[in-house]
Amino acid sequence: MQEYVLISLFFIILAVTVPKSLIVAGRVQRANYYPCRTSGAEWAEYAATYVTGLAAALAEYAARGAGIAILALAAAAGTIFYSVKAYKMRVKFRFTYRATRLYALYQAMTTAASGAVFAFSGIPAALMYAALVAAVSPMIMRFAAAVLLPFEKKNNARYLKKYAEKYREMNFIRIAVTGSFGKTAVKNMLYAALKSHYTVMMSEGNFNTPFGIVKSLEKYAGEQIFIAEFGARRKGDIAELNRLLPPDRAVITGVGEQHLETFGSVSAVAKEKEKLAAAVSDPSHIVFNGSNAYTAEMAKRYPGSVTAGEKGEVAAERITETEEGLRFYLRYGGERRLVTFPLHGKHNAYNAAMAAAVALGLGVPLKDIADSLKRLTPVPHRFEVKKAGDITIIDDGYNSNIEGAESGAESLKAFSGRKVVSAAGVAEAGAKKREINMRLGSALAGVADVVILSGENSRYIEKGLKQRGFSGEIIKTRGINQTAKALPHILRPGDVVWFQNDIP
Repeated sequence: MQEYVLISLFFIILAVTVPKSLIVAGRVQRANYYPCRTSGAEWAEYAATYVTGLAAALAEYAARGAGIAILALAAAAGTIFYSVKAYKMRVKFRFTYRATRLYALYQAMTTAASGAVFAFSGIPAALMYAALVAAVSPMIMRFAAAVLLPFEKKNNARYLKKYAEKYREMNFIRIAVTGSFGKTAVKNMLYAALKSHYTVMMSEGNFNTPFGIVKSLEKYAGEQIFIAEFGARRKGDIAELNRLLPPDRAVITGVGEQHLETFGSVSAVAKEKEKLAAAVSDPSHIVFNGSNAYTAEMAKRYPGSVTAGEKGEVAAERITETEEGLRFYLRYGGERRLVTFPLHGKHNAYNAAMAAAVALGLGVPLKDIADSLKRLTPVPHRFEVKKAGDITIIDDGYNSNIEGAESGAESLKAFSGRKVVSAAGVAEAGAKKREINMRLGSALAGVADVVILSGENSRYIEKGLKQRGFSGEIIKTRGINQTAKALPHILRPGDVVWFQNDIP
């Protein structure tokens, strides 16, 4: 009988850990196979799983058979809970070659740990051990990622070295754009400004990793210029991108409080971004955002470089904003040109100035740059204005930095009607998440009539709202799906709804 019980425990462990591990594996995969952090909610789940095992062990000791029943019921509930959670994940785990290696190692570790249950002769001890294996299975996944990381790094380096040699032979001008914000906007504006004078290609969408750039360059068809976004989630990312695609020209759009979970401080982010400037041989081919304190300071270390934005050699001046978009003047030397386009936020006028500075350096007249910018269309999910009947929807679902969020709150003032904001806050803010999301709440207090809060940052946003004396309505939901269900009961004709982050 005992043998059957132990075999049952083995399969109970697997039933709970398989869906549970898929959730963690998806997060590890999203973090480029670096072990990801454990949240407070996850620690609570681990504790609950293990306490259940302890209760089952005590019940088994006191009344034979009761413990097995308790654990079986808990395992069934856990399997359903984690299966639903895994199903609802927006970023699914995909079994690529790397992911298969990760999952195979995890399963080997979990199976070995589960098999150890057979070493216990007493059922109460086995129950406790079974619960422990189920509880720590996410940690086993993170440990598997840590074990594989040196191999994956070496494998990635070998793959990218092969492509780096290939790309060095291509005869095109390489322009790299990095920064904590505005990379995609500047890239798209620069593409528009250059394409009337050159054949141009750019990295697809918001691909800004080495593998994303490799994917984009596979479509190279002899263009004269390639524009790439350089992203950085951790130290060393920019250096790796520099090796893959040595830049001829560079734009650093600004440094902000983003990816602090991996960098630790804004100064560390700034040092990483500056590695792009250091890789360009001619300082006159580097454009810095003159509106950002960190990049303005960087520019002083590169004599001959160009600053652009609110002030600098190329500037966006006399900026006005309406529901239709921005109107401003691009100024270079003594020349000024009017630009109107359907993008919102002063930061986009400064982005246009940075793109113009690069295009001017490549010989494109200011008049042609201004004309090309007028034909721009909004980037999807970045303060993209849409209409749904008599409701105005502002889709800012990709927003993930406080500078963009504060700029969005300012832009919201240009719209008429009752203003409803669905806010999930600013992610990846590390130790500063409280401070940063309180700043967001403070910004919303000055413009919103209704604020719908969801996610782990909602308590900080609410605190910022209340500190600023917000007198509107605050509605709390458990997540984006509940927000989506609540919206039809909240919105009225003529309302403007801004999805600040994470749209359903």
